[in-house]
Amino acid sequence: MILYGRVDRMQVWLLLGVGIGWRWVKLWHEHCQVEMKDEDWEALTQALEREQALHQGATDEDEDLAPNPVSAKQQVAALQLLYRPPRPGPVLMIEGLALPAFLLGLPVLLLMAESDFFTFRRSFGWGDLLVILGCAALFYLPHLPVVRRETSMLTKAWWLAPLFLVPAAMAVMVKEKHPYWNVFHPEHRRLAAEKVLSLKDWIMAADHAGWVFAYAEELAEKGRIPSAREFCEKGLRMEPGSARGNGLMARLGGSQISEDTAPDAFAPYVPEGTLIPRARRCRVETAHDTGPVFTLMLLPVGEVPDEDLDFVAEVMRRETGIPTCVYEKHLPLPEATRSPGLLAEKQWEIGSLLKSVLPEVDGRRMRGPLKILVITSGDLYIQTANFVFAASYAWGGVVSRARFSLEGQPWLTRHRLAKQCYSMLIKSFEIMPSTDPRCVTSYPNGLPAFDAKGNRPLPEVRRQFLEKVAVLNRRTSPPQ
Repeated sequence: MILYGRVDRMQVWLLLGVGIGWRWVKLWHEHCQVEMKDEDWEALTQALEREQALHQGATDEDEDLAPNPVSAKQQVAALQLLYRPPRPGPVLMIEGLALPAFLLGLPVLLLMAESDFFTFRRSFGWGDLLVILGCAALFYLPHLPVVRRETSMLTKAWWLAPLFLVPAAMAVMVKEKHPYWNVFHPEHRRLAAEKVLSLKDWIMAADHAGWVFAYAEELAEKGRIPSAREFCEKGLRMEPGSARGNGLMARLGGSQISEDTAPDAFAPYVPEGTLIPRARRCRVETAHDTGPVFTLMLLPVGEVPDEDLDFVAEVMRRETGIPTCVYEKHLPLPEATRSPGLLAEKQWEIGSLLKSVLPEVDGRRMRGPLKILVITSGDLYIQTANFVFAASYAWGGVVSRARFSLEGQPWLTRHRLAKQCYSMLIKSFEIMPSTDPRCVTSYPNGLPAFDAKGNRPLPEVRRQFLEKVAVLNRRTSPPQ
């Protein structure tokens, strides 16, 4: 939490479960405790007096043994000040029932209230943990010395309130704001699938691709095969290579695993150690050095090595045949928008970064169609999506080097960067991500999946890409 500012959900739920279990054990121990009565204190006093008498006799014989200056009555009086008699059984039972309501139910209710999309699969940040700690503090209030002196009726009312209010408020919240959680709703699976597909956080959406597959299976059972295929394909874009999704698509007669794959789909772009030429440096006005044809310009922001830019430019030129140049200067990173953990590196929200970058190219005169790939050393995020690799736009895209960099392996870092740039360039033409993990445009849910997917587009995706480039060039070609 201190390092990254976020905690894995399983750690939070495990901690809450262990905490509740430990408190239940303490409550049971208190229930089994025998209350000390006046006669018990008297018996304890007498036992201590007998022990002191024996000790006094020993000190008379051995002058090195110091006598105990505190009398038995003083010792018992001190114990009575510290003693807390066990509370009645009903109070202990109410506290035990209130514990999950305060530590689980109330935080969930508050998180549902502040979120447009609530899921138990979310990771927890500073704000989420503060909500949980605040609910734990509310639960502990009756144990404070000031409150403990009040009547037990007030304590019972405080602990009983969430047992009735939280379920009622949660039912209203599900009905009004989160209907996709209502398993009794006849359209429950449709609502869940449509909610996932509406999310702007692609990382969060991909974690819930199963909801989309579930609705596709329901449509298939109802005989609505075309709609089932449509939703299954959308789910596969979120989770390429899903056994559940591919199995369903095969049953629907529309397998998404293409038999037509480029033979070099997984081959590296260039052999390691190849001498990479220096890419042409340019301004926006001079990007089109070969006439008004579609051109790609790489715009570095932050500490991006020139060797990385040259590598990407060479790969784009070899793989696509598109003229590629590098902007003549490195733009500085703007002020970071957050630091998620106390010891973590700073991060940049993509929109904030673009606001400081795009004025550099706005209003410039271009000789032909131009797309810009902003390559930055900054670690990116978008809303709730953290550690974002890249984002595509109609004018090009933004690619972060931060997650691809590996100490001591510059060639792998450059290969990853080129791979992501290739994918972003294709997607900037509004070509949908592939459902096949062998395609460079398929969605990876992490760096291992990114490294495992193909380095090039499948033939059909490549055909669409080259057609769109050709159409763009025809529109800007001078009449013959």
